[in-house]
Amino acid sequence: RAGVGPLGLRVDPLLQCTDPGVFRPIEGPRRTDVVFVGKSRGVARPAVVYPVRAGIPLRVFGGEWDGILPEGYVEAEYVENSRLGDLYGRAGAVLNDHWADMRDQGFISNRLFDVVAAGGRVLSDDVEGIHDVFGDSVVTYASPIELVELLRRGADSLFPSEDELRDNAARIARDHSFRARARVLLDAAIEQLAGSSAAMDPRP
Repeated sequence: RAGVGPLGLRVDPLLQCTDPGVFRPIEGPRRTDVVFVGKSRGVARPAVVYPVRAGIPLRVFGGEWDGILPEGYVEAEYVENSRLGDLYGRAGAVLNDHWADMRDQGFISNRLFDVVAAGGRVLSDDVEGIHDVFGDSVVTYASPIELVELLRRGADSLFPSEDELRDNAARIARDHSFRARARVLLDAAIEQLAGSSAAMDPRP
């Protein structure tokens, strides 16, 4: 959130963003699968391991899961970026988690922007501001055990209508695209240059 930095200067954060050309809603029925895209990071990530131990079917895409997940859970070690929009947008739910330091300091994962822009539904650990940014397209859990409980309830009972998901997708595409971030930087540069020019103008 905006504030004043240690040097007394105003600080406006630029959140992560997405490419609406890749991540956008597409026509077609919603699937029932639960998807996770990401490497293991060399650890047993609770957002993946707990549901697997509870017997919940997952489609995992990513590497370094050998010895962590049972055989058959990893569908592929790599997904082309051009395929992610479809994978995210029509999934029953997409799982997300954050590094602990990112979560504690309020850094929201870029995956959330991509999934919601694609019209998708996300289950994520909580970071301050998530609901303000994504609305009900993201449902948060406080612990891996709560995540398992939510998955057992079924994704359809957790998320809003397809119309609301599309509305959220359109808002993310408008307000949180790379173009939107570039506009903020350009406007700030223009404002700075205008202020500098005025300060240098010798005319009374």
